[in-house]
Amino acid sequence: MLAHGVGEHELAALRTALGPDDIAPAAGMQVPDHAVDVLLRSLDASTTLRDLGVVVDRSNLVLRPRGRDDGTAALAIERRPTGPAAVTLFASTDVLTRAARGGPSAALEAARDLGALLARLRGRLRRGDPTETWFVGLGSPEAVRTTFDLETAWQERIVAGLAEETSLRLADGVAFVAAANRRAMELAFSRMRRPPFATHGTPIETGPAQFVLRARPGVAFGRERVAARAVHAADAAAVFAAPCGDSVRARGSSFDELLARFWMRAATLHAECADEVSMPVRGGPGAVATPAANVDAGAVTRT
Repeated sequence: MLAHGVGEHELAALRTALGPDDIAPAAGMQVPDHAVDVLLRSLDASTTLRDLGVVVDRSNLVLRPRGRDDGTAALAIERRPTGPAAVTLFASTDVLTRAARGGPSAALEAARDLGALLARLRGRLRRGDPTETWFVGLGSPEAVRTTFDLETAWQERIVAGLAEETSLRLADGVAFVAAANRRAMELAFSRMRRPPFATHGTPIETGPAQFVLRARPGVAFGRERVAARAVHAADAAAVFAAPCGDSVRARGSSFDELLARFWMRAATLHAECADEVSMPVRGGPGAVATPAANVDAGAVTRT
């Protein structure tokens, strides 16, 4: 399970509701921007597992309609026509959604509810042995003091003369700008470095003809007031709770390393030829899976 809006305090509340012995102790970790997308692209080994006869259910990540709450999404997994998969991936959004309405304090109550939901899922997905849970919290919500209507400011101050050469895509904490050419990108970038944009965000070039405007602390982008938003990955105090050994928890773990261990554990538990498995996980050197013999005992999930 990957949970938006969950950091150390929210995970503690979740463990209390779930039962402290039902999920591994928590530890800090690093997470990339758009962790769910990274999991589905460069860190996805589900095809390899399927080739080994291991059923992986990714439907919650790839087929979940926008706005569907965690409870409704969980029902879809519980009612899977062919029964529980050996490995199930789940992305939780309720904690962050409720924090956006009620502030960071609302996230704690939402985390307790998520713990109850996780307990239910563990029971429904169990196939014999107790279900193992690998949990990643992507960081506590950040309180918002100011909501900046970036879209209106964009239309009034930037689009003139660049309407056909640039496009804007918004999230609460970041805006993505793509340009048709380098010149258009530089003009838009230059304007973003001046007020009112620079007052509320920092432009960062991400490619030859694209950049992002990252919201400053306490700022969110949008027309409607929000009380909290997702923290930037670079600043997130993300956490994981997975049965992968005290040594890993003591030193922390990167997201790609944890996913490599996750997929290898899945192969070790469920594939008949686990001793011969080599898990190709696309990405940098840190994304290469650990051989099965070196994976700590006691780890992968159906939740």
